[in-house]
Amino acid sequence: MNPSPNDDTPATPEPRRRMPTALLVAIAVFVGALILLIAVEWGAWVGMRSSRADSPAAPPAGEPLPNPGITGGPTATRAFGASPLPPPQPEGPRSPLADRLNDPARTAGDDVAAVADILTNYLETMKALPVGTTSEITAALAGDNGRAHAPLPPDHAAISPGGELLDRWGTPYFFHQVSRDFMEIRSAGGDRRLFTPDDVVWPEPASYAASSPVN
Repeated sequence: MNPSPNDDTPATPEPRRRMPTALLVAIAVFVGALILLIAVEWGAWVGMRSSRADSPAAPPAGEPLPNPGITGGPTATRAFGASPLPPPQPEGPRSPLADRLNDPARTAGDDVAAVADILTNYLETMKALPVGTTSEITAALAGDNGRAHAPLPPDHAAISPGGELLDRWGTPYFFHQVSRDFMEIRSAGGDRRLFTPDDVVWPEPASYAASSPVN
């Protein structure tokens, strides 16, 4: 029998509905992921602003970029991948001693005398003659030495792509060091073969014995 409106018996309350556990977990995961994403984006933005503030300003248009060298000691350390360091520049102005080398208006005898003057200048400055192969002697005369002294300009037309000093016929000179301060210079001559009758030698063979110093 249904209770009447005037019945004083209290009604049984309806049970409260609870949110499913799976839904709560999903909401918690979503909120956590959102917070993590915001934190990552914020950190990236702050780091980008910091790197921009620390980096040097770009040079104005037309000005060269900064040197990639990193100075951390007595010499510059080149950054990885940078071009090689330029060769040392010769001391003083360009020497005129080699200007008459292979001059069509002169002779092969004038050429070997000019080479002798170049060697004498080197000897007076460096206190010793260069030694080694023709290319090594040529390099030393062209500035590859402790003082970058270059009585022979490194861009002279008489220097071959292989770094050898050539006579007017395109043959490398032959250097024979007789003593610490005396060098025989030999051009192969027109036949381009050494030690044949047309060789041009400094000093001339007739005066060689008189001019050659004793060791």
